[in-house]
Amino acid sequence: MIFYGAVAFSALQSKDYGVAHDYYAKALAINSDNLADVYQAGIVELSQTPPDVTGFWHIAKAAASPSRGKILRPSSRSRTTDGDNMPITTEAARDGTSLRPRS
Repeated sequence: MIFYGAVAFSALQSKDYGVAHDYYAKALAINSDNLADVYQAGIVELSQTPPDVTGFWHIAKAAASPSRGKILRPSSRSRTTDGDNMPITTEAARDGTSLRPRS
């Protein structure tokens, strides 16, 4: 369930690595293709004392996933910012410029 990943992430943020590890294991047992959970499980494993080297495998799996590009890089059709990472407004989208707040 999605809640396992949320509980695990909350535990990770609190640096409660034992709880985070348990809940990421449950989340990955349900859906091992969730790249966020796979990556964060790797972070948890490497943050424990002593580090669990399986974390390297989880991070590599997340980095090598074919769907990684779809998640990390939006397509040119769904572009929401200009080259300077400023939001494109409706008016700006029509004429190709972006409106920036005045300083």
